[in-house]
Amino acid sequence: MRKTADKKAHARKGHARKAARKVPARKIPAPPPPALETPQATPQVTPPAPHLEMVTFSDGGGGSAAPDPVSSPDLLDFQVCGRQWADLSDDDKRDAVVTLLQQTVNFGVADKPAGRHAAYGDIIAPGEASAMRQGLLQKTTANSSCGLLIRSAWRFLGAKDPLLDPPYRPGSVITNILKYATQNGAMNKLTPDEFDPHPGDVLYVVAPGHQHILTVTEVDDDGTTIRSIDGGQISKKVDDGGCNSIQARERKLDKQTLTFDDGKKIANWIDVTKLPFSEPMVDLTKKMNDDDVA
Repeated sequence: MRKTADKKAHARKGHARKAARKVPARKIPAPPPPALETPQATPQVTPPAPHLEMVTFSDGGGGSAAPDPVSSPDLLDFQVCGRQWADLSDDDKRDAVVTLLQQTVNFGVADKPAGRHAAYGDIIAPGEASAMRQGLLQKTTANSSCGLLIRSAWRFLGAKDPLLDPPYRPGSVITNILKYATQNGAMNKLTPDEFDPHPGDVLYVVAPGHQHILTVTEVDDDGTTIRSIDGGQISKKVDDGGCNSIQARERKLDKQTLTFDDGKKIANWIDVTKLPFSEPMVDLTKKMNDDDVA
């Protein structure tokens, strides 16, 4: 129909002149769209820049979680080693977990001695952007480090997965640890008869309005006393706040109800030897004297 109308329009000069005048009139508003595109283009490269620039690895980006540079090497040092998780026996894997976590005990947000605060940041926030790291080092209960410690420990042992890698998403750490363990077949069946944790295993415990996650370091012969190293603790020596210190703990367990003497019930049990850590392992060396934490 338009082609027919056009032929008629060309046959009549009067109509052609009107059409010629109307066409430019319709195109007058056309210039504004380019102006609308300019502000949209401005922010498009801004959001990812901080993370891309701030996330660094000591081995040049190959996957190691070791902080680079190390913040307080006189108190806590990190070294990428030649060992691979897959080459270790199950017993050696468990020993590696406990040995690593022992190096983190008694670090927290209070800067006593000087450098302790920064070393704690290297433990709980390796590879994070500066702004995120500083946020996690604020002395608030929202920054409980129980899940952050396990996330970092697994990364130091070679874990690499979007559920654990930087950037950290606030409030996601325990959920992501449980998801990662489930996806990799490391979540053990939890019944009183079958519960038999070993050093290095992770326990997720709950109570009304509360959750916590910890790593087992020792279990007594009858299974009623469980020792662990936990983030999200209170220091007896300095003011780390209510949830911003790493400490060794001991709890008594009711084996029939799987409930600890502090009222928290075991909800999940993770077998650490089943996790598929693949990146270079990182050794931690604690040089801080605990007597100086005062």
